[in-house]
Order: sequence, then structure tokens, then C-alpha cells
Amino acid sequence: MNGYIYRLNAYRDAYLETDLIELPLFKELILIFLISLVIILLFHKVNIPTVVGLLTAGILIGPSALGIVQDKEMVATLTEIGLIPLLFLVGIEFPLTELKRLKNVVLLSGGFQIAVTSVVFGTIVFSMGIPPVESILLGFVAALSSTAIMLKILTDRAEVTSPQGKVIIGILLAQDVFAILLMFLLPIFGEMGSQGVDFIHLIIRFGLAFSTVFILFFLSKWLLPRAFYLIAGLKDREVFTMAVFIFILGIVWIANEVGLSIALGAFLAGIIISEQEIFKHHVTAQILPFKDLLSSLFFISIGMLLDLAFIREHLPAVLILTMFVVILKSLTGIISTLILRYPVRIAIMVGLGLSQLGEFSFLLANVGLGLGLISKDYFQMIIAVTIFTLFITPFLVQISSPLGYAFSRLESPGSEKIPPLKHHTVIMGYGLNGRNLARVLRSVGIDHIIVDLNPGSVKKGKEKGDNIIFGDATQRDVLKRVGIERARICVIAISDRIAAERALTMVKHLNPGLKVVVRTRYVADIEKLFTLGADQVIPEEFETSVEIFMRTLKEYRVPGNIIASQVAFIREEGYKVLREGSSHRTNLERFMVFLKESATDTFMIEESSRVAEKTLAEVDIRGKAGATVLAVIRHNKSIVNPGSNFTLKAGDVLVLLGNHEQLDNTINLLA
Repeated sequence: MNGYIYRLNAYRDAYLETDLIELPLFKELILIFLISLVIILLFHKVNIPTVVGLLTAGILIGPSALGIVQDKEMVATLTEIGLIPLLFLVGIEFPLTELKRLKNVVLLSGGFQIAVTSVVFGTIVFSMGIPPVESILLGFVAALSSTAIMLKILTDRAEVTSPQGKVIIGILLAQDVFAILLMFLLPIFGEMGSQGVDFIHLIIRFGLAFSTVFILFFLSKWLLPRAFYLIAGLKDREVFTMAVFIFILGIVWIANEVGLSIALGAFLAGIIISEQEIFKHHVTAQILPFKDLLSSLFFISIGMLLDLAFIREHLPAVLILTMFVVILKSLTGIISTLILRYPVRIAIMVGLGLSQLGEFSFLLANVGLGLGLISKDYFQMIIAVTIFTLFITPFLVQISSPLGYAFSRLESPGSEKIPPLKHHTVIMGYGLNGRNLARVLRSVGIDHIIVDLNPGSVKKGKEKGDNIIFGDATQRDVLKRVGIERARICVIAISDRIAAERALTMVKHLNPGLKVVVRTRYVADIEKLFTLGADQVIPEEFETSVEIFMRTLKEYRVPGNIIASQVAFIREEGYKVLREGSSHRTNLERFMVFLKESATDTFMIEESSRVAEKTLAEVDIRGKAGATVLAVIRHNKSIVNPGSNFTLKAGDVLVLLGNHEQLDNTINLLA
């Protein structure tokens, strides 16, 4: 026993004397993600976006707070690592089709917002004694908003397809294109600024950069598909993933070597992959798990870069600048939207939605800092204002709707002449559902009028001959102009959930007896819409389920009248059967009885059928399939209870009786 204890002590001493392997960043990364997870969960409880939670976690973890990560060089490294998958996927998913579809918003509103914000902000900081180059760069930085946080907020509020959502996304697209262009140009101009303006050298650098991009795109058309086909042929997922990372890092390295930024290199890699239709989605699937993790690291690292001592020392300046940025960007966003002839309500929602600085603001400032175009103090100020504006964005978006409605009362309802209508249908929204309904009503001669907020849609509708006016369906004056008090039916097909609810309330107030049908995207809205007075609510999610349900039952030979009665029951009950399930089992159980009982079906004998010119005795439908032939329709005449010697001919229609299994077997037998 003593010998055993002696050996244990010897092993322990030998272990303690051994140099332990240290894992760099291991402890820090565990703490970073643990603290971030806790903060995000807490923020999620109060509906604060994840991006804000990540920034908060970064501030707490960083050198100026808890100091879990002290090495600022490491923070900068983490930032660049997080950038690569983030911008790579931005490149893959870069919506070129959206740019074309939203070209008016992108060019007019986006161009105006960027130009005015840049010029105004740059001019003001220049008048404060800041050098011209820094003033110009700061103006560009101020013009950019956060695509990441606004897409998250719009998605959570179900407003991506709403009028304000479309304008916000269009302006953000314009900003993203502008930011990518600046990231391409800044390294070149930065080098020119440090060496003095040498136009020959400038032309050489431009030529080298453009040539590199051209060669990369040319090679990607020829070499990349062949390489991916070869690697994919190995059917080894790990090898394919490794090849994708080698490609991305290779493009990033080449871009860096020719003087472009790492971020731009990652974006170019994404654009190149986006051209490979066969492999694009597979590559995206390989990168997505890393993207979410590393993108989170990017936002955490921005928070870690914030110097709290700098904030304490310059707090008044930070607060004043934050307020100025919010006011300036809100005003330029409002004016940019009004240019497109949207109403004040939408303009205010767009302006407040774009009032923050964003991730591209930080990227441009970071590139500018590395090139010596801006000082560290101004860089810290940009980080502080970016974080402050991102923090208050969710609250500004929350108040934007009631604020927009308050100001919308000042608007004129319009002077467009509308012919008097009575017992007509009012359609709110000229999207796909509104257009289809208008087409049907027009074809059957039912009077109707359409109200829509999108000037472009209104113009197209007038060109098609639709009775459509531009207006806000949530406004009393607009509703009176379309004769809501004399209407028979109102169909609300608005993508904006809040606007739909407000329009419904106003309609019921002006005409309590009006039948109102509301289309909604989400099941969660059904109860509230019924409470507000809707007579019918059509949720797109459940209507898809109903359509699948109908087509599936038809395949089981369930009689059409039974299917129709069940669909009618589901809709009349406000989809409670689908929403609540067990509490409405009685009717569903009754429906299951129908499935077990006998039903009827018909079948036409074709010339190619194997039973043509055979007698019923030879076919033996009852013996082989179990069904009964009730009648045969030949030349529009019914032959009831045909005998066993009756000969079937091409063109005969058999009326069959049996349960659903027997009918299925009979159809297979006769086919």
C-alpha cells in the first residue's frame, strides 16, 4: 500500500513539474461568448436586437471595462477575422435584381440621402477646423446606416414588404454600393495622400487594381467551375469546405497585395461565387455556420474598441454629435422619401429608421485610420456615435409609426376627381392580391376603387385602366373620398401590419355595417384583427395549409362536397381548428367518419384502356377491387345497374360506389 501511494506521489510531482501547454485566447473566447450569450438572452426578453446585445457585450469585455481582453492588437485581429465571412456572404447575396427593381429608390432617394448627408456633415466639421480630407471622409461615414440592424428590425416587425420597408431597403442598397466603391478607392487615395499627388502613380495603382479585379472575374468564369467540379466529384465535404476557405482567403490575400482592403477582397470573393449558380448555394451552406459565429465576433470586437475613458472625457461632445447625426440623417431620409411622393407618415418612418451609423461606417473609419486619413480621437468618436445611435435605433423605430400618424393629419387628402360610387368594393393595396382581385372584379363588372401608397404602382395601375388613386388608406379624408360610407365590401391587402390594423379601425368607425376582409401574413394577427371588427381574416400561412389539405384529400377520392364543407367550416371558425387543434376535435372526428364511409367517383374509359371492349364479368370490378358500378353513361344516356354481360367501350363514364380504398383500387384496375 505504501509503495502504491509512493508511486502516486511521484506521478503527481512529475506532472506538476511538466510545462503545461497554454492555449492562446482559449479562456478569453469562452468568456467572450458566454457573456455575450447571457446579454443577448436578456436583451431578447425586452425585444432589443441581437446586434445591440453584441455591442454591449463587447464594451463590457473590452480593455476599458472588465478587461477580459486587454490586447488591442488581438481585438483588431478579431475584427478583421469577423469581417471576412460577413462581407463574403454580402457579396454572394448581393441583390443585383433588387437594385434593378428598386432603381428609382436606389438612384433618387439613395443618391440624394448620401449626397446631402455627406456634404452637410462634411461642411460643418470642416468649418470647425478639421482638415479637408478628414472632413470629406467623415461626411461619407455619416451618410451610411446599418443594414444589419434595420433588416433585423424590419423582419421582426413584418415590415420588409411594407412601403417604408421597401424604401429603407432601397436606400440601404444605395449606401452599400457606395461604401463598397469607397473601400475600393480609399487605399489608393490614402497612399496618394501620404506621398503627395502623383498622377502617373495614381493611374498605375488604379490600373493594377482594376486589372486584378478583371483577371479574377475572368479566371472565375473559366477555372473556378472546373476546380469545384473536380473537388465536388471527390464527394468529401471536408475537402470541399477546405477548398472554399482557401479560395476566400486567397482572394483576400491578392486584394490586400494590390492595395485593396481585406473587406473588399472578401466582398469580391462573394461576388465571384455568386456567378457560380451550380455551387453558390452549397458554398453558402458551408460558410453559414462560421458566418453567424464570426459575424457576432465582429460586432463584439467593435464594442471592445470603445474607450470608456474617452467617452467620460468627451461625453458632452459625443451626445451632441449623436443628436446631430440622428437629426441630420432623419431629415435627409424624410426628404429622400418625399422626393418619391410618399406621404409624410412613410417619410418619417424611413427617416427615423435610417438615423443611425452602421457597420460600413465603422469599416470606412477603420480603413481611414489605417491609412492615416483620420486621427485616433476621431475614430473613437465615430465608434462612440455608431454604438450610441445603434442603441437608440429600436426605440426610434418604435415611435416612428405614431409620430408619422400624428404628422399625417397635416397632409391634404388630394384633389383627384373620383366618380361617385355606391355598393362598390374598396381595395386597399395594389400588390399581387389587390391586382388579382381588381382584375376579377373588372371582368365581372363590379364597381371598385383601389387605394395605394406607392406612386409607381398607382401609375402602372392607371396605365392598365384600373380605377386607382394614390393615398393613405389609414386617413379618414382618403376613406371618405373613395366612398367608404357607401361601399359594400372593403378588402385590406396591405403589407404593413400596423397600417392594416389602423385602416380596419377607421373603416369600421366610418361604416360599422361594412363587410371587411383582411389579408394577413401571420397567424398571430388573426385574433386582433377579428377583435378590431374584421368579418373575415385570410392568413396566408393557413390558406397554404388549406390548399394542401384540399389537394391531398382529392387524391384519396374524398367527395368534393365533403371537402368543401370542411374548408368552409375551417374558414368560418376563423381557422380555430388549425390554430387550437384539440379543443375542436368534435368536427374533425366527424370528418374522419366521412373518410371511412362509402363515397362515389367517376371514371371514363379511354381508347388505350385495357378494359375497353371487355364485359363487366371479365373485368370483375367487385371481385378484384370491391367497388360497385352503379351506372354507365354512354352518349349522354345513363344505363343504371348494368348487367355482368355489359361490354365496356371507349368513352363510357362509369359511376362507382365504394369506400376510399375500394375506389382507389378500382381506378388502378381500370387505368
